[in-house]
Amino acid sequence: YPSRFGLDPKSVGGDADILLKLIVPTLKSLKVEDIVFDIGADLKNVSMHIAENINLTGGAAHFAVTGKDLKATGRGQVAGVEANFAWEENFNPGPDRVSTHIQAEAVIDEALRVRLGVDPGPYLDGPAAVKVSMAGIGFDPVSASAEVTLDDASLSIPELGYAKAPGVPAKATAELTRVPEGYRAAPVRLEGAGIDAELDILLGRDGALLAINANKLVAGRNDVDFQIDLAGGKPRVSATARSIDLDTLMDALFQPSESTVVNQAQAAVGQSPARPPHLAMSIRADRVLMRGGVEARDLQFDVDLDHGDLVGLLLYGKLDSGEMLARLWPQTDGRRRLVAESTDMGVFIDGLSSFGSLTGGYGRMDVMLPARGDDAEALGTFEMRDFKLVDQPFIVRLLSAGSFQGLLDLLCGEGIGFDTLTADLAMQGDRLIARNLQMKGSAIGMTADGYFDRQTDEVKASAVLTPIYTLNTLFAPVPIIGPLLGGKNGILAVAFEIAGTTDALDIGVSYLSPIAPGILRKPFEYDSPVEKPEG
Repeated sequence: YPSRFGLDPKSVGGDADILLKLIVPTLKSLKVEDIVFDIGADLKNVSMHIAENINLTGGAAHFAVTGKDLKATGRGQVAGVEANFAWEENFNPGPDRVSTHIQAEAVIDEALRVRLGVDPGPYLDGPAAVKVSMAGIGFDPVSASAEVTLDDASLSIPELGYAKAPGVPAKATAELTRVPEGYRAAPVRLEGAGIDAELDILLGRDGALLAINANKLVAGRNDVDFQIDLAGGKPRVSATARSIDLDTLMDALFQPSESTVVNQAQAAVGQSPARPPHLAMSIRADRVLMRGGVEARDLQFDVDLDHGDLVGLLLYGKLDSGEMLARLWPQTDGRRRLVAESTDMGVFIDGLSSFGSLTGGYGRMDVMLPARGDDAEALGTFEMRDFKLVDQPFIVRLLSAGSFQGLLDLLCGEGIGFDTLTADLAMQGDRLIARNLQMKGSAIGMTADGYFDRQTDEVKASAVLTPIYTLNTLFAPVPIIGPLLGGKNGILAVAFEIAGTTDALDIGVSYLSPIAPGILRKPFEYDSPVEKPEG
């Protein structure tokens, strides 16, 4: 009889003091429903199967059972954690009507969250006080609710720039209802100091994540609402924002090994978290906070990543002193062209990389990426004009090593102005290569070849620095005489090389190069660390 209501008598154990009242009518055709019983029981060491991988053990409870219903209250261990519980079961609810109500309260630590498969990883550390209730047909949920108090836990969402220490109040609540697709958790609210979110989450019958809508998300420097559609095997994100932190978002997209959000989204659609991100995203934002304190307005950001391969990109925004634009689109031969330009390239570069030593200037990068699956170098060009270099620590060290005190004072003051910068770019794997880099200004000029490895942070380059560039290269365009007098590097110049990592660069200076004018300086220059491209 109990099995008709989802109870397996074999799964129930414990010690009991029972008071039983039983009325059995003397009918020829006796039915179970005709038997009247009233059972009161005080139980100890109660054990009972509740749901898959969830059991009640070691409990003390009071049960009252009649022919109409069951009511129980008590305390025990649910899935290994001490909990208070209440259970009501209606034995005659009618077809497809709710028959079961369960409530439980417990404090859940990280070990139990892992065991139950609900651990949010590095986002939550420490105990969480949980209150849950469920209404269902037997133990098949129709609706449920949960309240999680996070006051004693630390909460961290680095992708949003948000963190909460233990002792700071925060609370999450959720309401769950059954829908044709499975279950809908709405609203899901997270409230606390520095965060205010309201989500709508759609789950399949098997618990798989199908879609997420954020009606409100205020956290860190973000104020946004978004939708994530996980159907079709590729997450698709669309968002509108009053303010968005593009700095942390780009880290999540392009450094997926450090982003649990990206990993979990990939896992939700059957992708290995170890694989590069596979998603499409479209964002519109009134205000964008970038690196280096740079702000942009009226952002349009569309990106399409196919297992780490960038197959589509559009980035447009307004800066305080100009505009920025980046585009990537496929070519007929399978290659992809990437163009980025800005009327204030110094600010644009600062916003993307926190390199704030360039100010002003128009700039443009034009790179042709190889077809997907092709290991060939991505080749392109970069150019800037009418910009300044200011207070750059590496250049300060270089000028100090070369005893260019006047240029050093200028760099640390108003900056050194340049008329043009040109370079041939190449990208192969994690290595960014610059060939034939030339910077020209009235006070200084420089030529260089080198590379930067994004995986190891390794930097290596050889260069020639020419002071008083305009006068020093006055004869460069003159046939025969110009090359003899040093060509584009001028009559007097200093050869140097750099090697190391971005955190520890070593500078080597060829001290004989300044006293070897023009063509005689060539033997004292450092060899280029990069090979010339084929053809």
